[in-house]
Amino acid sequence: MRIPLGYHLTFHPYGTWLPGDDRGWSARPGGPVPLDRYPPLATYARERLLGPPVFFDDRQRAVITSTIVEVCAYRQWLLHAAAVHPDHIHVVVTADVAPEWVVNSLKSWSTRRLREAGSVDALAKIWARHGSTRYLDDERRVVVAIEYVVRQGGTRYRSGES
Repeated sequence: MRIPLGYHLTFHPYGTWLPGDDRGWSARPGGPVPLDRYPPLATYARERLLGPPVFFDDRQRAVITSTIVEVCAYRQWLLHAAAVHPDHIHVVVTADVAPEWVVNSLKSWSTRRLREAGSVDALAKIWARHGSTRYLDDERRVVVAIEYVVRQGGTRYRSGES
């Protein structure tokens, strides 16, 4: 496995970005992204949800942000920036493991902390499957990804800020 300078990770809570969405979507990770909405597929995907879509409130976003910082510190991953929004999360991180492992670790620990805080039901499905994992192979791409995440707003963290 090649280890890039960093990863730009994006992942979503359950039910907030479905196939057929007009923001773009992919039939499979790494597959083509249709540029136009496909309403029958979006309707089908919505009808197949096992529960309501999850949108994070301010308290939940604060828990997730602090958990991302905590997990990265514990794993000795370099967290450059993170932005937690009601319907998606961006993380720019340097890690010595596959990006999918980073996403899964951040999701599982965030779920644990949200449940400990009483912010989500013990049996609720919190996360969508998978996520976007972009490899950042040079310093310029890392800087661009950090600036993009910081500009997004939301509940955020940036390395070097207090």
